Amino acid sequence: MKAKKSLGQNFLIDDRVVDSIIEAGEISQDDNVLEIGPGRGFLTKELIQKSGRVLAIEKDESLAELCRKKLASGNLEVITGDVLETNWEEILSQRGFSGITRLSKVRGKTEQRKGVYSGINGMSSRGFDKEICQTRNSRYKLIANIPYYITGKILRLFLENSFQPQILVLMVQKEVAERICQKPGKLGILSLSVQYFGEPGIVEIVPREKFDPIPDVDSAVLKIVVKNENRLDLEAEKKFFRLIKKGFANPRKTLVNNLSAGLVLEKEAVEKVLEKIGFDGNARAQELGVEDWIKMIEYL
Repeated sequence: MKAKKSLGQNFLIDDRVVDSIIEAGEISQDDNVLEIGPGRGFLTKELIQKSGRVLAIEKDESLAELCRKKLASGNLEVITGDVLETNWEEILSQRGFSGITRLSKVRGKTEQRKGVYSGINGMSSRGFDKEICQTRNSRYKLIANIPYYITGKILRLFLENSFQPQILVLMVQKEVAERICQKPGKLGILSLSVQYFGEPGIVEIVPREKFDPIPDVDSAVLKIVVKNENRLDLEAEKKFFRLIKKGFANPRKTLVNNLSAGLVLEKEAVEKVLEKIGFDGNARAQELGVEDWIKMIEYL
């Protein structure tokens, strides 16, 4: 079946890369897998053999029907729809992929995590119920070979919400994967945001020739292991992302200049805070790691 350029379709055609994705996802017969963009079912075929259950969502109805017929299996369900417009909390809960809560540690206040996180790009939050700290016990892993233009939206959708997977393995543009995995000195808003929610790593670089049709760029298999313990409470989390946004307001300026302007503070006050966390007045936003920003919100 011919790829549709309008949907950003580029189908993986290399068996070895499929094996690498499954290994990165640590897929076993005990796992539930959510696959986004199964396409012709090249990866799906292996997932249904290696995992307990596979729920696949495909926007292209003709490809969804192809997978249903070609890969008919008792542990495969293919639904048609737009991943960004789907009620995942309901769908995953109905299938037993999530919905169980468990106790976990949260830095700061003791609250119940119940809804959408307020995080990357300021998504809205339904808030938390106080008194007991709980989080959803994720029961699935996410595997996705998605159109690259929605990579950021996919990350926000599945990292900022209560239905986070245990592990995400995404085929993304090589340069995007490299940005996400940067170390202090070259960090940006995207990398800091992802690294707050999980631990990212590049599994391997995938040359463009491993796809049909051949895209214009090379790709990378990106693995993100979600972190559930020791997260910030709601108010501190919101402050964390607001602070990062203001710190990167003008990449050419020092952090002192950006924060003093963004927070309406004297430069001397900001310099003192930076000194407390181990940086001088010439530091720039890209030099601070996640823990450095977390330390800074305690003083600002």
